[in-house]
Amino acid sequence: MGRYLVAAGLVTGAVLAGAPVAQAGPQHHGTNPATTGCANGSTAIASRPVTDAYGAHVTDVEVRYSASCGTNWIRLYNPVPGTTAYKSIRAQGGDWLPVEADGGTVWSYSMQVYAPGSTCIEFSVMIQGPGYQADTGPYSIVIC
Repeated sequence: MGRYLVAAGLVTGAVLAGAPVAQAGPQHHGTNPATTGCANGSTAIASRPVTDAYGAHVTDVEVRYSASCGTNWIRLYNPVPGTTAYKSIRAQGGDWLPVEADGGTVWSYSMQVYAPGSTCIEFSVMIQGPGYQADTGPYSIVIC
């Protein structure tokens, strides 16, 4: 029986040794930070308010950074029932990723952009529903 345990240990070790390690790179651009593992160990590097037409604070948008993947994305909690949160993001000078839209009072996040180190990103957020709108302002926000 001991011989089988040793053999199983060698096979398991060989499989684990061959498993790819997540590397920062452009292959993560436009992908989901949760399913790629990039969200693990990520940090918040900035936040900006979302305000309504009267200037009232609605929620905050958090900018996340994954050093292991070299990516950024935004996330927020939409506290307004019956509305949809629309999120846009890009590495500055690059193409905008498709707008992400999540309805309801949920945590919502964008796909990630490859923006290693101090690469600047731009984003905008709008929460909209019947007769209601809140946003991060009329222009995109730049974070470097």
